[in-house]
Amino acid sequence: MMKYTVSPFLMGSIAPLTEEIKKRMRKFGLVKEVYKSMQAESVKLLEKYMNVKIKAIVPIELGGGNTAGAVAAAARLGILAVDGDYTGRAIPEIPQTTPYLEGLPIWPISSVDKYGNLAIIKESVGYEMAERIGKLISAASFGLTGQAGFLFKGSAMKRVIIPGTLTKCLEIGRMIRSLRETGKDPIKEVVQYLEGWLLFEGKVIKKIQKTKKGTIGVPIPSKEVGIFQNKR
Repeated sequence: MMKYTVSPFLMGSIAPLTEEIKKRMRKFGLVKEVYKSMQAESVKLLEKYMNVKIKAIVPIELGGGNTAGAVAAAARLGILAVDGDYTGRAIPEIPQTTPYLEGLPIWPISSVDKYGNLAIIKESVGYEMAERIGKLISAASFGLTGQAGFLFKGSAMKRVIIPGTLTKCLEIGRMIRSLRETGKDPIKEVVQYLEGWLLFEGKVIKKIQKTKKGTIGVPIPSKEVGIFQNKR
């Protein structure tokens, strides 16, 4: 049996559920949760569908549940989590990944929601359409689904992975915690460590959440502070 790597990720919206949405969910039988780790279950579903052995997990990006969730899925399944990812940052859309640049397909994609609904996206005409279908599947579940794609052999994975990024994230996290414990502002140190730029500093004054086509949009009104005050 061939051995492969895969990327599990969350797809959909994390917007709070209104009472009206909860009522609609009950109508469709979305009441009892049967899966605690949708990402781990999506890996198992894809493995079964493709009749392959998945030996390692690669996070699709750095950020939110798609990093920690991928590592947790690997731990649940007793397989390796690779020190690297396919983006080098957090992303809003899958076509911003290195496999896309290399022309490697993300499909087939498995999809699992926490209520036990399973689906497979066997093929797609392109990345954008594959992501659209994935988001519409998650919208049908009124929230998130765990999905898995980028089913690659080790040789293909090594061509497109950005190595060492999980270690770098861990180092940054330790740096932030250490500086905060000593009462220092970690922003300057982190910007310098990453060889980046401080583009803006502000205070969030309001948050608005809205789900559209399976994606959460969050316009964040803010007020500039510090050296950026009155600089808009």
